[in-house]
Amino acid sequence: MDTCARIAERARGIVANGKPLSLHIGLCCTQDAPDARDVNELMDRARIAQHESRKRGAKLRAYSKPMRDALLRRADLERSMEGALRQGEFFHLVQPKYDVAGTRVLGGEALVRWSRPGEGIVGPDEFIPLFEQNGFIIRLDEFVFERTCRYLRERLDAGEPVVPVSANVSRLHLHRPDFVETYARIKDRYRIPDGMAELEVTESIVLEDLGNARRVIAALQARGFSCSIDDFGSGESSLNA
Repeated sequence: MDTCARIAERARGIVANGKPLSLHIGLCCTQDAPDARDVNELMDRARIAQHESRKRGAKLRAYSKPMRDALLRRADLERSMEGALRQGEFFHLVQPKYDVAGTRVLGGEALVRWSRPGEGIVGPDEFIPLFEQNGFIIRLDEFVFERTCRYLRERLDAGEPVVPVSANVSRLHLHRPDFVETYARIKDRYRIPDGMAELEVTESIVLEDLGNARRVIAALQARGFSCSIDDFGSGESSLNA
C-alpha cells in the first residue's frame, strides 16, 4: 500500500468523543504531481483536492491533474464572463416547440450560447452551473429575456407570425425583491402583449420554497406573464419507482 493510500485508510477511522468527525481531506503526494516544484505547490494541489472532496461530499480525495485543469478552466471562465457579456460573446437562440404531430409550431424556448474568440462555442452545461454558483446567472438570464423581447417586438413590427416564447429563470431570481418588477419593465419596454412571454422555473426550485414560488408566480401572472414548470416529472413528481 502506497503512502497516500495508507493516509486515506487512517483518515477514515478518525473519531472524536466516540463519534466520527466530518472531515474533508485533500491529499497530494509527489507521485501525483511530478510537476510540483516545492512543498508550497504540493499544498496548493492538496487544497484543490480538498475543495473537490467538500464539493462532492466525500471524506477524502486524492489530487489528480484533471482536478487542477477543471479549476483553472473555471477561473478562466469567471475571469472573462463580464467582458464576454459586454462584448456580445453571448447570443440567444429560439428553439421551436412543435405540436405532437410535429407539423405546427406552438411556441419557442429561448436558449443561450457562448462563442469565445479563439475557442468557439462553450456548451451551456459548462457555464450555466458555474454562473448559478457565482450569481452571474441573474445578469445572463436578464440578457436572454431582453433579447427574447426584442426578437418578439421585431417580428410583431414586421407583421410576421409570433408564438409565445419561454425563457428560463434561476432559483436566485425568486428570492430577489425586484425580480418581478425588473422583468415586467423589460416586457413593457418592448410592448410585448400579455401571454407572449413565458417564464420557466424548474420543479426543484418550486419545491424548495412552495409558498414563495406561489407568490412570485401569482405576481408574474398579474403582470401578464405565462409561467410553466420545467423538468416536471423528473424529481419529486416522478412516477419512477
